[in-house]
Amino acid sequence: MTGNDDNRENRRNPWGQSGNHNQGPWGQRPNPSNNDEGPDFEALFRQARGIFGNGGNDVRLGLIAVLLVIGAWLASGVYRVDPGENAVVQRFGAIARTQATPGLGYRLPWPIETVTKLNVMLDRRTTVGLADSSMGSQKRDLPEESLMLTADANIVDIDVVVLWNVLEAEKFLFSIRNPEQTIKRVAESAIREAVGQTRLQSIITEGRDDVAVKIQKSMQSMLDFYKSGVSVKQVLIQEATVHPEVIAAYN
Repeated sequence: MTGNDDNRENRRNPWGQSGNHNQGPWGQRPNPSNNDEGPDFEALFRQARGIFGNGGNDVRLGLIAVLLVIGAWLASGVYRVDPGENAVVQRFGAIARTQATPGLGYRLPWPIETVTKLNVMLDRRTTVGLADSSMGSQKRDLPEESLMLTADANIVDIDVVVLWNVLEAEKFLFSIRNPEQTIKRVAESAIREAVGQTRLQSIITEGRDDVAVKIQKSMQSMLDFYKSGVSVKQVLIQEATVHPEVIAAYN
């Protein structure tokens, strides 16, 4: 009976080890509670809360910083128009609109829109034949500008001041290049034309005012043709004298 029992035990345990049912084919039977017990979920959750808790603070600070930058960028679009000013708004370089009423305005921030403000109530002046005394310098004659040929082939030394202002800021800023220089060139051309159509005696005596009116009309016509947005208010002939060469010729 004993031998039969041993044989049955050996058949039940093919590795021939009776009496220790806790062992596997390579020794000790695998124990689920040793190395294969799975992750400690509570520990993982604690670590995650620690990591993402600190990270969450960084994310919130970063988000606040981004919002502040965006807010400052949007706020940069606010501008103010003072009395007498026009504000021309450009969108990607093209004129979008003009604000002529004083007060606050808004444009889309740079680089989408830009604003250029111009005082349209300011009386401006351009001189021909003399240095502009408004800059604090003493009057100085400029012969290359002031000496002109009259209708009767005489030479007159003429000094002219042109008073003008801006009517349309859009045109003044963007229709002509170097507007103040353009106005000076137009003035020189108009003066030479008017002087060339008038006799010397008339220019230096009773016909001076008529010459000034001719210059004003001619200038306005040319500036309108150029779409300058400029109004010529008045032309003043400061001085018109006979050139010394002419006096010498008469003598």
